[in-house]
Amino acid sequence: FGLILEAYLTGSQEHIPTLLKQTECLDKLKQCSDMVKKGGKEKGRIYLQEFLQRNHNLEAITDVISPLNPSFRCKRVKAEKCKVMDSKMRPLWIVYENSDMHGEDIYLIFKNGDDLRQDMFTLQMLRLMDKIWKYNGYDFRMNTYSCISMDKRQGMIEVVLNAETIANIQKERGMFSAASPFRKGSLLLWLKEHNQTEEQLQKAIQEFTLSCAGYCVATYVLGIADRHSDNIMVKKTGQLFHIDFGHILGHFKEKFGFRRERVPFVLTHDFVYVINKGQTNNK
Repeated sequence: FGLILEAYLTGSQEHIPTLLKQTECLDKLKQCSDMVKKGGKEKGRIYLQEFLQRNHNLEAITDVISPLNPSFRCKRVKAEKCKVMDSKMRPLWIVYENSDMHGEDIYLIFKNGDDLRQDMFTLQMLRLMDKIWKYNGYDFRMNTYSCISMDKRQGMIEVVLNAETIANIQKERGMFSAASPFRKGSLLLWLKEHNQTEEQLQKAIQEFTLSCAGYCVATYVLGIADRHSDNIMVKKTGQLFHIDFGHILGHFKEKFGFRRERVPFVLTHDFVYVINKGQTNNK
């Protein structure tokens, strides 16, 4: 890889300043992440806001080409929209103003402490499966968001906007409990709230049905484990998708010697309730 990098930089010297700028930005975000982790959950957001507003830090993280999509130029950080996420490694939710005055804000998740190479590989396989299906006339509405591993246990993930985890949807509807994490009805009600006409709702249910089918097959074939309500998300348009691929190719979690995975893929009562459009019969 060192030889390939050396050959590339020798032949493409105009790209060097861009890469150095990205590296400098990555270093600053890592410093910020380390500081946020030490501060704990309560002080994390305060530390993040303070860090992003310091002049010497701002210069390093301003006017950067997005590593996830080189066609996006990130102009400046919108510190007021940035936050620290709740998961174990305290990922940073970063929002950039788009250099294109007509473009929308650019949302990134910076992860420090997680190896994203498995996620990259899994998403690559999902894209390949999606391509094969589409070639044969099947569009299962797969959402293969961008993900890149940039350094040892560091990387960035594309934010999928207007989406919520199944767990959060259950909590919003007051139907979440430890004993019954997937209770019927809450997901369909959530979709109805965001798709208020009959035509919109039917389209959302169709999107949900197709994407649910695609991910059931994909997670089974790729042996994707550790599936629960916090790593399955649904867009307001009805499109279901999976995130966080730390356990793949049959490397299932175990507890006291017992495999925690009891089903080949996740198809809950709540999912079936949406697919059946709220009907409870088995026809």
